[in-house]
Amino acid sequence: MMRRVLAIVTCIALVACGGGGGGSSSGGGGGGSFTPPTPTPTPTPTPTPAPGATSLPAAQSACTYTNAGPQSVVEASIPATTVRRMVRVPNGPRYVPGVLEVMHANGEPLTIVRVDPGTEASAASSLRAKPGVTAVVQAQYRHLETAGVYAPNDQYWSHAGTGAPPFYQTDAQGGQWDMHLICVSRAWGYSQSAGNTFGVTPGVLAPNVKIAIIDTGVDTTHPDLAGKVVYQATYVNGFQGNTVHDDNGHGTNVAGIAAAATNNAYGFSGAGFNAAIMAYRVFPDPPAGCSGNACETNASTADIDLAINDAVAHGANVISLSLGGAPTGTCTTDPGEVPEQAAITAAIAAGVVVVAASGNESAAKLDCPGGDAGVIAVGASALTDTGLGTAVTGEHIASYSNYDASRPATWGVTAPGGDPSGSSDADFYHWIENIWTSTETDTTGGNPCAVDTFGEVGNCRILIAGTSQATPHVAGIVALMLGAHPGLAPATVGQYLCSTALNIGDTKQGCGRVDAYRAVARALGDASVP
Repeated sequence: MMRRVLAIVTCIALVACGGGGGGSSSGGGGGGSFTPPTPTPTPTPTPTPAPGATSLPAAQSACTYTNAGPQSVVEASIPATTVRRMVRVPNGPRYVPGVLEVMHANGEPLTIVRVDPGTEASAASSLRAKPGVTAVVQAQYRHLETAGVYAPNDQYWSHAGTGAPPFYQTDAQGGQWDMHLICVSRAWGYSQSAGNTFGVTPGVLAPNVKIAIIDTGVDTTHPDLAGKVVYQATYVNGFQGNTVHDDNGHGTNVAGIAAAATNNAYGFSGAGFNAAIMAYRVFPDPPAGCSGNACETNASTADIDLAINDAVAHGANVISLSLGGAPTGTCTTDPGEVPEQAAITAAIAAGVVVVAASGNESAAKLDCPGGDAGVIAVGASALTDTGLGTAVTGEHIASYSNYDASRPATWGVTAPGGDPSGSSDADFYHWIENIWTSTETDTTGGNPCAVDTFGEVGNCRILIAGTSQATPHVAGIVALMLGAHPGLAPATVGQYLCSTALNIGDTKQGCGRVDAYRAVARALGDASVP
């Protein structure tokens, strides 16, 4: 089967953006079932923001920001560029022609068999009859789950002193509202405060935790990632390699959200702070000379399954999957999903936490692998406002984000993913801003991005949205939890994320929107956190 990336709006293909896809039926889904969150206590009201700034109502603010300072990053003026429109790959072919996945008994490794297109059914039947073969399925496509790509033509502003709590930016000024919202700076505080009493060595939160980013590859030369990648491998069309060049940008973006170098006076902060990155490329390169929609590709579940197995074998602690594809029925009932579920089950049994996007089709069931048993599925949340110059009045689940109607309170969690109205939406609160490539003039794969010309050499940024972007936020939080409490079982991690999530009052939120501060506090046993 094929998988696509999960990023949205004009970028719904699972190829160059990020997240999980899905159909439109209201059936159930797989995935782990977690305890619903208890009502979140009302925090102390926050001070009235400065003129022009916005804040969430006190009852919906997950934390206060008294120890957070304004951003110091100076960003550039960005020229107008062509907005990238992504192919709606979920409506494309489902199966990879001529590629079969063969599972064996006695723990033997997965075998990838190539046959002539059109002979898959007969070949599968013959293979199933062989001794020791437990299952044979045709590989499927997977796509990325990104909602959109937007390079605005208006000025970016210095973050220093121009914003106010809780986001330290305004709707007309870029920044990382998403990281502020999930209280990740307070989660970092456990390791950055010398006086902490929870047994965490200052400055080394999650130093030995590895996040496997299985995606379009990673730009290992990007200044925010160059020192973070500790392992890399490629699985494309059944061939293994070690060149993870990212001709798309999606994997680089996801890696940046999860674990960009933090506190280095450059670029962006990553949710996982000191966590290391294992970079995987499972999406084929775009065709030579392509532009726009012609640059979109899909990944095969056969390659994804091999990458999952390899990540486990090389010591991954967290696997982040911002990709997906819709099942026939649900992920746990579709026979074609058996190999992927087996790879994930083996990863979880080895103590690896698997996080995957819920999908971007506004569906009432989850994409796979987000809906596979034991996976922590991640939907996308967004800030609620009506456009430039209007106040943020709360949070909601993004219009494109899939959920599981059969388990509305327990199917998974949500995290910031943005919810733009279209490719020309100029409200920064509707997008996730992060890295895309180190190339100053980005033409690879037809992906436009914003080049920083004020001291940020090699930092081509992008505005993007989708469950692809929500997923690495959670992967980074999981890395912090495992850094604080090594050895936490994957099921326990899921329960802690669920029980500490913020109830934003949306019926599609699952357990709620993640709160990094409370999740890490729970992992550490800090009972003082409200």
